[in-house]
Amino acid sequence: MCGLAGYFAPAGLSSEAGRALLERMLGRIRHRGPDDQGIFVSPHCGLGSTRLSIIDLAGGHMPMSDRSGRYTAAQNGELYNHPALRQELEGRGHPFTTRSDTEVLLPLYAELGPALLPKLTGMFAVGIYDAVERRLLLGRDRFGMKPLYYAEVDGLLLFASEVKALLASGRVEAKLDPLALRDLGSAGYPMPPRTMIAGVRSLPPGHRWVLSPEATSRPERWYQVPYPNLEPSPPALSRRGLDAAGEALREVLDQVVADHLLADVEVGSYLSGGLDSVSVAALAKRHAPGLRTFSMTFPANEPRFDESSHSNLAAQAIGTVHQQVLQEPIGHDDYLNTLLALEAPQVHTVGFCLYRLARAVRQAGLKVVLSGEGADEIFAGYSVFKIGKFRRSVFGRNLGLRNTLTRWTLGRRQPELARRLAGWWGREPELSARYGVIPPWVEQWWINAESFQSALAPGARGLWGPAPLSELPEPPPGVELGKVQDNLHKELAFEQASRLDGWVLPLGDRLTMAHGLELRVPFLDHRVVELAARLPSSFLLGWKEKRVLRAAMRGVIPEVLRQRQKRAFVAPVRTWLFGPEAPEFVKDYLSPASLKAGGRFDPDVIQQLWQAQAQGHRSLAALESSWTLHLALGIEAYSRALSLSL
Repeated sequence: MCGLAGYFAPAGLSSEAGRALLERMLGRIRHRGPDDQGIFVSPHCGLGSTRLSIIDLAGGHMPMSDRSGRYTAAQNGELYNHPALRQELEGRGHPFTTRSDTEVLLPLYAELGPALLPKLTGMFAVGIYDAVERRLLLGRDRFGMKPLYYAEVDGLLLFASEVKALLASGRVEAKLDPLALRDLGSAGYPMPPRTMIAGVRSLPPGHRWVLSPEATSRPERWYQVPYPNLEPSPPALSRRGLDAAGEALREVLDQVVADHLLADVEVGSYLSGGLDSVSVAALAKRHAPGLRTFSMTFPANEPRFDESSHSNLAAQAIGTVHQQVLQEPIGHDDYLNTLLALEAPQVHTVGFCLYRLARAVRQAGLKVVLSGEGADEIFAGYSVFKIGKFRRSVFGRNLGLRNTLTRWTLGRRQPELARRLAGWWGREPELSARYGVIPPWVEQWWINAESFQSALAPGARGLWGPAPLSELPEPPPGVELGKVQDNLHKELAFEQASRLDGWVLPLGDRLTMAHGLELRVPFLDHRVVELAARLPSSFLLGWKEKRVLRAAMRGVIPEVLRQRQKRAFVAPVRTWLFGPEAPEFVKDYLSPASLKAGGRFDPDVIQQLWQAQAQGHRSLAALESSWTLHLALGIEAYSRALSLSL
């Protein structure tokens, strides 16, 4: 729930200037909290909140202060254990005047100070100010389910739930970060903590920042996933069989899903027909008999993208009230508003579909929806983890054998890809030295990078230095992979610190909150993640992915869905955007005149890529042209909308 904005002013700021600053920032994120707005200002700190009322609809106004006026708190998120915390605090003599989860932060902070964060179960970005100590705590949940961005300008620290609020402050320059463009042109998203805007960073997941006028400080980690050798872990669970581990997971996940239904409003659930969303919806239905579910469907002329047969089967088996949302070609308004919500151009079309799905759920009268997001990142659900497993096998460790197998399997169908894979694989020692692991998606990074860089205008090339692997993103900071022994666990830890925080969770939070809808992700509750982290990697990945989750769902969901192979969600690109009948807005943004004026892309190369894409061939060249065109389109549209300079 809610949007958070604020500032910390070590040298002081007048109440008039502080209030005006907060009003500008909050006005830009009103969509996150259309039900209420509040502002707190003091000589050194200001906190602002736009509220989406979900718990204690009448009494949860923020920012919220204790009776003494010493402590003031605002948060974006939900604390699922707030009833238990409230009971404990009341037992120690702390009075409460509301049922809001935010109120528990005040006495908890009075007792523990910045050490309160590990006590919280949920998704949150919090700001708590101590007026006596003139100390501000900023904190973010363990996995980054709720965002928090900051910029240091004019002697102030500005922070907010979205980058657009920082731009609205009038103190942050609207300028593209060149290294964010590099990240887009390889990973497909700005690598955290980087954003598209120069000088704006995200507070990393599981981090806190304690600020005071008297001392200089930086963000510090308060949570790390306890993969073995990061912390001692009970060995008993790992020695048990897969079925026993599945039972343990089902018990934990059932309790977690029940906790995530905590609300004073109706809670629904996404239901794609895939293992993850079906598992969440099936468990939720046990605790919410009237559960409503929502899925996407595609027109009859796009059958390869449609999963409605599986989502319908799931809804019928679980017994939910189900609604399908038809996905049609993207118009300009939805295209641009999706980019503005995500605050970054996109390499895939999934975001535009999720934007419209969230809008339909909100129009159906719901404020909260559950999702299966996060399961792939903790249970090794993506095919790239199978590639990593092959890379570590006897055949994979021998580059000669690996290249021979690749030429044999790809030589006729994709000879160019086979040739380039051989070249990229030769750089794996450099990758390991730089990242501490072979990044799971690195082959896609390279495919994207080569095409993207070739499409840049001559003046835009060389924006990043000639350092080793400079075409690829910098490692996300603070990932202690050297302390993790298991290779799959290393890949998962890297995935959680990079793609999960940089792309997957923003897709969930931004696209729902753009419509005043809160997304909850039970799989990323720390109780679930920590159970998964204690399991041997063979319980996660075998011939099939997510083995332990499949074991947990035996008898809970239809067998055909429990055994269903992972299918990546994709939506039409060529027919929607780059086919022979491309929309006028696409022609406008990618016209030679527009590209020449922007100075970012070579008009001739873009036209060549467009011609290759329009032919509709399914090949490496078609894939490269699709990704590059989509990024170029998004960068041009996003830059024009925000008047961004390079």
